[in-house]
Parts: sequence; C-alpha cells; structure tokens
Amino acid sequence: MNRTFINRTIVNRTRVNRIKRIISITVLLLIGLSGALQANVPYPDDIPIWTRLEVEKAFISRETTQANRDMFSAAEFGWHVLVNGRLVARISLYGTLYYPAAPEDEVDLVLVERDVLSDDRVSVVKMQADRNHYVLNSQGDEVTVTRERMEPDRESGVDGKPDGAIVLRAGRILQGSVDFLGGDYTDYVRVPSAPVSILVIKTMGVVLDARGDAQQAAPAVTQYPNVNRLARETIVDFPNGYGFLRIRGAIGSGKQEYRLLFAHGENRRAELLKQALVFVRESDELQSSFRQKDFADMFMEYDSEGVPNTCRVALFQNNASERERVFCALCLYKYNRAEDIRRLNQRYANETDFYRDVLKQSYEKSTQPAE
Repeated sequence: MNRTFINRTIVNRTRVNRIKRIISITVLLLIGLSGALQANVPYPDDIPIWTRLEVEKAFISRETTQANRDMFSAAEFGWHVLVNGRLVARISLYGTLYYPAAPEDEVDLVLVERDVLSDDRVSVVKMQADRNHYVLNSQGDEVTVTRERMEPDRESGVDGKPDGAIVLRAGRILQGSVDFLGGDYTDYVRVPSAPVSILVIKTMGVVLDARGDAQQAAPAVTQYPNVNRLARETIVDFPNGYGFLRIRGAIGSGKQEYRLLFAHGENRRAELLKQALVFVRESDELQSSFRQKDFADMFMEYDSEGVPNTCRVALFQNNASERERVFCALCLYKYNRAEDIRRLNQRYANETDFYRDVLKQSYEKSTQPAE
C-alpha cells in the first residue's frame, strides 16, 4: 500500500473506528483462545511439519505511524502470514506464531495496521530462506525474524492418526492430554457403529473436530452448545455412530487436559445425563455460577424433554447434593413448567447460599408479574 492511498484512507475514516476499537480487545481475545486465526488447518489434513516464526526486532517509522493513526487512537501494528495468499497466522508487533510449513516463495509476511473487522495492509514482503532481516518499504520500516522447523505431532504416538484412534468403551472415563508445544498435538477417538454421545470436559486450550465417517450414508454429527465453542464442557452426538473425534491443543499452547464420558445406544441421552450428575456431584470444577449455567443450558439444548424428567426425580424425590440441586433447578427454571416453578420457588428461601446465588436471577424473574 503506497503512502498516498494510506492518507486517503485516513480522510475517509469515521467515528465507527472508535466503536470498533472498543470491542476489538474482547473479540481478538476470543479468537486467540479458539486458535482460529493462528492457523487455519482443514480437517482431516494432519500436517507434520510446521514453522515457528518469532519477531525479534521491528521498527515502524514515524511516517508510517502518522499515516495510519486516526483521530481517536494511535495506530496499532501487527503481522499477517499468508501462504499462497491465504491467511494462516497473525500476531501483534512482537511475538511468536506458528504455521504449516510451506516453500519460502509461497509465504508472505505482511505488516498490518490492526483493526477488529479488517486489518489494513501496510507493506508486504516475500519470505526468503537465507534472509531474516527485511526492509519493508521506502519509509524504512524493517523487521528481523527467526524461523525454525517444528513437529507438533512428533510425540503423539499411534493415536495421533485415525488408523490408531482410541476406541471408546462403555462405562469407562477416558482421560488424556494434548500438547502442541510438547509434540503431542493430536489424539483421535474412534466412534463405534452404534449411536453415541460424548461429554467432553476440557481445558480452554482443547480444540475439537468431530466428523462422521464419510463412507456412511448419513454421517451426521451435532455439537452442543451449538454456538459457544469456547465452553469448557461440550457434548458431541453421533446419532448414526461411525466417525472420529479429533482432539488437539490450541496452536501455540502447552499441555491441555480432557476427559470423555461416553454413552451409546438409543438410551444414550438418559445414560449420559446419569453420568453427568455424578460429575456434578463429585467434581469441584463447577464452582463458578457461569459454568453451572452453561452446563445446564448445554444439557437442555441436548435433551430438552429428558433432562427435566430426570431432574424432577433428583430434586423433589431424592436426596440430591447441593450441586445436583443447582444443576436441576437451572434446568427446570429453563423448562418453565408452572408446577416446577411453584415447587422451586417454595424451597428457594431454605436453600444454601451458593444455590441462592446461582439461582437468584431465575427466581426473581419467575416471581415477577406477567406483563
């Protein structure tokens, strides 16, 4: 991008830039956690060789800085890496990124002025195998990088490929970990022929990719929650059986842990809920009210009729633990049957502090007069 074009762009920028920058921190944080823009690697390609690129030094001239600022904020610069014109990674001005290895003449390093909706290109250079220092433009902007080859799957073992996938077994909790930086990037789990539901309990840096077997007539897969891919807990349902669940660490992350609870057959939803209630009762991981609500919302999305039926028994007939009562009350408030709401409201005042704290909003909403 030449200087004339940059200056013309500045004249045309409006107040919307201020709004975009306010929301940019939140959006970019979520993107970074998901790993989506660090490297866009399509399933089922298992690329063995990657490149680690670190920006050691960078100089951005006053001319470039002035040309890219707006009236509300200073310019913020960063880098894109393109392979054959396709964005595969991006970072701020100083940092480290990772991308699938490619011939040097296919890789472009792009200086950008960062924006939440669309980064503005400033200068582009073609990477060269024998060079680490690049002068980017006539303004004297320059960068020094180091690159090294890495193999994120070098320690993944046989389960790092579909042919060696872990086989799920009923009644057993599968625990494992993945580690991009440690060389244990990928685990594959094989789904048997029967209908299967898998509850995945994971750290934030675990990335899931579920696919049915393409050779089957109807390789359908549904993931819950359907929107929040950053959730710590998720359910993957294979109604026809067959397929794989690929588990990976987020690109650039260290060790990430996961657990899989597994149920199969036509009664899998009720069986998975039974296992989930044990997890709720025995685990310390659902202390956060946000996670409690997300967990309940996920199960209601997964089985909106079966969960309330089970929760009525657990909450009103059995001696449920505090955490089970919280989970089931959240589900029943969401189901919104009048008789359930009446019984829940009757017991609210006698419940524990944690219960009342998590259920306060649901309780108060249910006691407001109908409009």
